[in-house]
Amino acid sequence: MKKPIVLIASDEHLPHTIPNNIRVAKSIHEAQSVCGLTIGEEYVEFRRYIGLQTTGSRPWVVMINQGNHQVVGLAFPTLQLAIQAIA
Repeated sequence: MKKPIVLIASDEHLPHTIPNNIRVAKSIHEAQSVCGLTIGEEYVEFRRYIGLQTTGSRPWVVMINQGNHQVVGLAFPTLQLAIQAIA
């Protein structure tokens, strides 16, 4: 069985329904400790900015957990597309 996808987002950005294979966290620390996010694993995060640049119409970002820092992958306009990129 495939490990659930981790999503980091605040309540205001979460969709009304979340698929069963998604684990939700409010921060990277919660994702690591509660959701079991490991180093090297991809996750989806709602981001308004990447560095100093706005994500604009592509706020759902696939990130790679590197422990003490995170690596930006791709940005998507919808949560569904970001989840499909990981799956």
